[in-house]
Amino acid sequence: MNLTLDELKSCLSDGLSECSLQAGDVTFQMQTDYVFSSEEEPTHVYRLSFGRRRKKFDTAEALLAYLAPFAPFTLLSLDGKEQSFEEFCEERAFFHISMPDLLKRYEEATLFSLTAPAWVKADVPCTKEAKEGAQKSLRDALLSHLRKIYEGFSKKDKKRLGDFDALFSHIEEEVLAAYRKLKKTPFLCDKFALGKTDFTSPDGLWHFYHDAEFVEEARRRLTRLKSSPSYEESTIFEEERYAHLKESLLFAKAGFVWHCTLSGSPATTYFFRLDERTKAWLLQFKNDYALCEEGLLEDFALYRSEEDCLFSSCTHEGFHVEV
Repeated sequence: MNLTLDELKSCLSDGLSECSLQAGDVTFQMQTDYVFSSEEEPTHVYRLSFGRRRKKFDTAEALLAYLAPFAPFTLLSLDGKEQSFEEFCEERAFFHISMPDLLKRYEEATLFSLTAPAWVKADVPCTKEAKEGAQKSLRDALLSHLRKIYEGFSKKDKKRLGDFDALFSHIEEEVLAAYRKLKKTPFLCDKFALGKTDFTSPDGLWHFYHDAEFVEEARRRLTRLKSSPSYEESTIFEEERYAHLKESLLFAKAGFVWHCTLSGSPATTYFFRLDERTKAWLLQFKNDYALCEEGLLEDFALYRSEEDCLFSSCTHEGFHVEV
């Protein structure tokens, strides 16, 4: 794959973080760094390495002027991926997709969700059953991840450790015993790294100790909901920003897991019907990231059905993916 100087310029203007280019016998490695100031927007610094040489450029123009005699290039990678210029542009276009184009792209969607980073008790009563369900969904999600790690262990390690369920139950009880003894977070995953737990290898068991402790911390947080944000006590729809969504609400559920992440603190996810009314509401925002600007709800997702997520946006982190 080839890359012209104009195409490289276009990539840089679209936030290219790194690239690898070949020109004859010379391989160029370029990296974009950010320089932050407390009073100004971050500026860019471009670092170029080839052979044993290192150069720094304060502007993209200066970098391009230096590289001009070597163009065109053989493209090795863009943003750490073996992809063409056209694929890079398509990826960037998706990253910057507008709300109108987003709704058009997923026109088969019938509902969407937004999440409040707290258990809004006025919208989802904090019952014993709801708490148990929230903790179970978190535990199930973590166990699913840990099973994949377990499957990567050697046959010798699996034979020594026993089957997955018995192994996790042992570690879970070890964690609970440490809580009872210390009356505070025991940080057994750190003690595992020091060889001071019942199991000390393989390295992947660090995640078992971490996640068992994560579940227990989540359970304890459920008992301290009164110390969470004040809007827990009132419905989210008392906020003028969200009042028009109330008629399209399908259901809401609270828990530690939602489409783009899991958290140690419970959150409330609202599922809305995607109809003309809610589309009009969504279209007031330039894109999905703008949904969480100065608002209580974040992390937007589009679904074909409740179990079939099409698009997931972690708006508080500023990235989204096609599911």
